Amino acid sequence: MKDKLVIIRNTAFGLMVLCFFMVFTVPPRSVDVMCMIVGAFGLVVAIPTFWLDESKIQKAFFIMGSGGAAAMLITWGAFHLLALIGHKPGGDGGGFTLPAVLIGGAASFIGSIGAIVCLVRSLK
Repeated sequence: MKDKLVIIRNTAFGLMVLCFFMVFTVPPRSVDVMCMIVGAFGLVVAIPTFWLDESKIQKAFFIMGSGGAAAMLITWGAFHLLALIGHKPGGDGGGFTLPAVLIGGAASFIGSIGAIVCLVRSLK
C-alpha cells in the first residue's frame, strides 16, 4: 500500500511542479485556472505525505511545497467566491490575497526544490 502512495504522491508532485512552471507561460486570463490546478495537485501531494514514513526533512519539504500550492488554491477560491456573492474584486487592498498568493507561491517553489533534491538524493 505504501508503494502505491509513494507512486501517487510522486506523480502528483511532478505534475504539480510542471503546472507551477506553466503558470508563467500561459496567457494572463488562464492564470487563475492554472493556480487552481496547481493547488489541486498540492492537496493530492499533501495528503499521502502525512501517511508515509519518511525522513523528517523530506516530509517537511513535501508538506511545504504542497501546502504552499494548496494555500494558493484556497486563496484564489475564496477570492472568487467573494466576487460571486457581490464583494468587489480588489476590495481587500491586497491585505490577505496578495500576501497569501506570494507567500504560498514562494513556499511552494522552495519546498518543491527541496523535495526534488531529497528525491534525487534518495535515488543514489
